[in-house]
Order: sequence, then structure tokens, then C-alpha cells
Amino acid sequence: MSYLFINQMNLLDRAVKMVAELDEPAEQNYVRKHALEQAQALGIEVREAATRVFSNASGSYSSNVNLAVEIENSSWNNEKQLQDMYLSRKSLAFDSDAPGAGMTEKRKVFEN
Repeated sequence: MSYLFINQMNLLDRAVKMVAELDEPAEQNYVRKHALEQAQALGIEVREAATRVFSNASGSYSSNVNLAVEIENSSWNNEKQLQDMYLSRKSLAFDSDAPGAGMTEKRKVFEN
């Protein structure tokens, strides 16, 4: 059923964005509260700040950080490089507003 994965992720993304855009007090809607805070902090729209569904690039099924650690002649020298590898590979966002357009890198949103 992996062929349904992208559709399921887009539905989750759409649901979270809809909840973030509800016209209700932030004290009653923590998704909205955190999206509003993140939007203000990053200078982006609430809908983009509500992005919560991240994954690898299409066709990639792992961060491969474990492979970098296991290989003796690996090019990493410190933990920060491994962290950056993980974040760069896992910060691709599903975007229900542009289905089929592919995933976009949203590392600032992912890290916050």
C-alpha cells in the first residue's frame, strides 16, 4: 500500500493546516497557537508555519546517518555534521496545496 503514502501524507498536511487556520482562540487550539508563534518568529504565513508532515526525498527511505557512522572512511568529523545530514534529509515537507509538485525543503520550519 505504499502507493497510498503520498495521498495519506497530503491529507494529514491538509488537516493540520485547516486546524491552524480555524477562527478560534489560540488557548483552545494548540495547533493554531504554535503555528501563529512560528509564523511570527520566521516571518512566514500561518499556513506555511503549520507544516508538520516531513520526510525524505521521494524514493529515499532513510536518513542514512547510520551508514555514515558505520563506514570507516566516512567524511564526517563531528556530531554536528551528522546532525546536519539528518536535518537536510528529513526536512522535506509534504504540501497539500501543491499536490504532485514534489516535496519542498523547509528546514527552518522543521527545526522550529
